[in-house]
Amino acid sequence: MIVEVVGAVIRDAGGQLLTVRKRGTQRFMLPGGKREPGEDDLAEIEEMLWIDPAAPPPVPIAPLLVAKILPALIAAH
Repeated sequence: MIVEVVGAVIRDAGGQLLTVRKRGTQRFMLPGGKREPGEDDLAEIEEMLWIDPAAPPPVPIAPLLVAKILPALIAAH
């Protein structure tokens, strides 16, 4: 069985790396995960980061994500 996964390396101009931590875990990782059938790479990253232009995430998110990444992803749609 082949499992396709996607991950994103997202850095700001200062070289800071965006990492995520799944609820209930202690380790940080790159945003991404297993794609569902028919789901594209960007959709998986958006899902992992709780990016939905119509609904803010249920928890505060990183300033880098708010200032740089979210606007770029919205513009890409």
